[in-house]
Amino acid sequence: MVRNMKKILDMLLGKNESLRHTRNYMMGQIVNKGLGFLLIPITTALMSTVDYGTNSIFTSTVNIFVIILPLCIYKGVTRFHYDPQYDRKEILGSEFLMMVIYMLGLGVTFALTVNLWKDLAGLTVYLSMLMLVHSFMQSIINFYLAYLQAHKRSSRYAVLSVAYGAGSTLLGVFWMSQMATERYFGLIYSMLICRTIFALIGTIDMWKDMRFTNNKKIRQEIYRFCLPLIPHMISSFLLNYVDRYMIDELVGTGESGLYSFAYNFGLIVNIVVQAINQTYNPEFYEMMNAKDYKRITNRINMYQKGLLSISACVVIFAAEAIMIWANPRYHAGISLVPMICYGYILFHLYATISAYSTYYKRNGYIAIVSIITSIINIILNYIFIKQYGYGAAAYTTAFSYLIQYIICRLGNKYILKCQVHEMNSSLIRCLGFILLTYVGLGVISLLNINILLTIVVKFILLVVTFGFIWQGELKHVYSK
Repeated sequence: MVRNMKKILDMLLGKNESLRHTRNYMMGQIVNKGLGFLLIPITTALMSTVDYGTNSIFTSTVNIFVIILPLCIYKGVTRFHYDPQYDRKEILGSEFLMMVIYMLGLGVTFALTVNLWKDLAGLTVYLSMLMLVHSFMQSIINFYLAYLQAHKRSSRYAVLSVAYGAGSTLLGVFWMSQMATERYFGLIYSMLICRTIFALIGTIDMWKDMRFTNNKKIRQEIYRFCLPLIPHMISSFLLNYVDRYMIDELVGTGESGLYSFAYNFGLIVNIVVQAINQTYNPEFYEMMNAKDYKRITNRINMYQKGLLSISACVVIFAAEAIMIWANPRYHAGISLVPMICYGYILFHLYATISAYSTYYKRNGYIAIVSIITSIINIILNYIFIKQYGYGAAAYTTAFSYLIQYIICRLGNKYILKCQVHEMNSSLIRCLGFILLTYVGLGVISLLNINILLTIVVKFILLVVTFGFIWQGELKHVYSK
């Protein structure tokens, strides 16, 4: 029994290079983003739901301008690093120079025309200008993070992300505590300082690996790869964030704050998804170059099972954690967390299948898929938010991610004729997990039992869920 348990722990924790990189990325993101989760009792006490909603709108707008200003050029860093037909230093230097030139030109243009578009973003002129500077610095950071990912320098990624996350969050909380009103400015100012420092460190570190040349062929290849990603990224942004804008307009800023809080709590699952993607993408390009298709299938299954295991803990015990951790005025968002987590899990399915389109440089197709999905999401949000309130947005977003996966998978197979490896087991495992935990939590809610008994029953549900996820490995371990 002890030996079998040791085998299971080794299987879950792992000691290979892939899991080491994943743990490094997770550590960096957990501190970078997760520290904000740990400080929820403080931030929810300092900020009203309106302040929380305003900060969420500002952050969402930064995220969309991080797509527009650099023209998504940083998205090609990892892919071109594994393209043997280009000199790595030359194409990296070309990408960085092109990105900075476009950001400066577009940034000045947006600054001069701020009065024409600021109302669309729901920001004041001052917040709009701050948003542009944030977007410029974050774009350089994204370029640097892609550079670290391509070079598999996950340890440095983790160290810098920890420093950035700890510095910006702790400074932000201190700054907010010194302010009487509009406390979200404390977070905005602190993040700007830390983003600027991070961007400078990244530029200095990358400089030795960049060579600046006037190569027209490279520029054209960068355009062909990156420009189709702009509508794709904007559509993906809309899929992620348009629900908050629509809730703000259709219901109210306070409800937008509650919804944003629930999404931020579910961020734990998104951290795992992003860490897996950061590890998997460079590996995927290498395995595709080597035509090691069996290894791709095994890697996909391993990553998904790890994701579902962590997600199970978050989904099942989210309600108890929020009641302990957050200010009571935010408890209304508890019921949304499981569905938000399901959305991230379904997004991981899509990210896995879309990697094939990126490898074959068919980014125009994934842009079309993202546009179609975002339109579906907007329509569903408009219908169901008006009818059922802000909570409906979590369901429409998760459903939209499933549609995005299905369209992308069918298109890869029948339109692009890409060689896509076995994904049926991943889809079945994902839907089975969602059904098992959703029904299980529903039954527990109907039982209406006391808190201690609820925790015991939920722990049983967690064990059953783990058994479902790892059933193949458990049978293999115990058969020996």
